[in-house]
Amino acid sequence: MADAKISALPTGAFASGDYIPYVDGASGVTRKATKDELRGSMGTQGSQGSVGDQGAQGATGNQGTQGSQGSIGATGADSTVAGPTGPTGPQGTQGTQGSIGVQGPQGSQGSQGSPGDGMQGSQGSQGSIGATGADSTVPGPQGTQGSIGLQGTQGSQGSIGVDGAQGPQGTQGTQGSMGSIGIQGPQGTQGTLGSQGSQGSIGATGAQGAQGTQGSQGSIGATGYAVPRISSSVTGGTVTPNADTTDIREVTAQDAAIFFDTPSGTPVDGQKMILQIKYAGTAGTISFTGSWTAGGVALPTAGVTGKYLHLGFMYVTANSFNKWMLLASAQQS
Repeated sequence: MADAKISALPTGAFASGDYIPYVDGASGVTRKATKDELRGSMGTQGSQGSVGDQGAQGATGNQGTQGSQGSIGATGADSTVAGPTGPTGPQGTQGTQGSIGVQGPQGSQGSQGSPGDGMQGSQGSQGSIGATGADSTVPGPQGTQGSIGLQGTQGSQGSIGVDGAQGPQGTQGTQGSMGSIGIQGPQGTQGTLGSQGSQGSIGATGAQGAQGTQGSQGSIGATGYAVPRISSSVTGGTVTPNADTTDIREVTAQDAAIFFDTPSGTPVDGQKMILQIKYAGTAGTISFTGSWTAGGVALPTAGVTGKYLHLGFMYVTANSFNKWMLLASAQQS
């Protein structure tokens, strides 16, 4: 069975007690197990998710079509009981209003009738006054008032009275608005140039102006020759150069061993110093403290009798080196 292809195996319903072959990853051995053994324990149920926001209300659907009217039932037999009055049918639509007829022409105005009363008669003349009768003991009626007489002619105009005193002067009226500026007239012709006047006398000297700003500094000139600082001795068993005051340290007639100690002072990065040694008698050994080191050229250990030995050192501080490095060595031939 192990050699058969999986595709060639027969199919069938799988029961929980059936075995399932599997390969042990640690040992590589093929083993078997039931479905229940391979099934892991059921995990705990996850917490229920929060309720989502309510969706927007859908649009109202279209109104359904009206159903067809049912057929009228058959007429029943005449009832002996009057049925209820059916509902009043809907009122019919009002008919359209008829058009207004054409207005007839306006009749002519009748003539005005003549006034009913006749013309007023003329007033009769006043009768003569009768003779005065005897005094009546009864007061007579009051006579009619006579008509008002005609207005008399206007009298002549009186003379003009004396002129009264002049009244106070009225307040000044508001000033009228300024008129618009007229158009500028054409420019007149240029007059002839007058003769030049005589030169005026020279005015007094003005006060001295403020001092101008200082000009920029000129470029640095070429470096001149720096006179070397030389420290010298005839001989020396132990020599301690001073880096603050010495550029060249001379030993002019050494006749024994010599030892160069650490220079005193405060040297700076790149500072140069030359050691010059000449043996007058027997040449001795040369040794240095640890502050002197080879730099491509080995430190010398001895000199030559009667000859100069020049050693060129440079002080190096990079990477905290802080030593005098030998850059050149020259032995007189």
